[in-house]
Amino acid sequence: MKKKVILLSILIVVCAICFIPFTHQKTILIKASFFNVYLQIAKPDNWKKWQPDVSAAWKKDSTQVKISKHNFGFGISAPNINLNVKNVDGVVFDTEKSIDGKSIEYSYILLPGT
Repeated sequence: MKKKVILLSILIVVCAICFIPFTHQKTILIKASFFNVYLQIAKPDNWKKWQPDVSAAWKKDSTQVKISKHNFGFGISAPNINLNVKNVDGVVFDTEKSIDGKSIEYSYILLPGT
């Protein structure tokens, strides 16, 4: 009985860990002016130049890529991909991306260099 309780406890802990979201932070130094980097993120047409998923969809069939503008941001959609970008306060761009039904949320935070 005691072994069953211990095994059940371990199983519950392992299952709980699988559902805990995690945060990953990465800093990238871009050797370009703040304004140029801002324009690359703020304009949806520029995403095809640097964002791999959007670029792949654009190369596959550009007629299937749709750009929609909404309050404080924009959306990019193509078969199997949906991307929504919201400019929160001028330097933070919250991004929601869904590819083949799998969703991920992340932010781009622009900080001017010294």
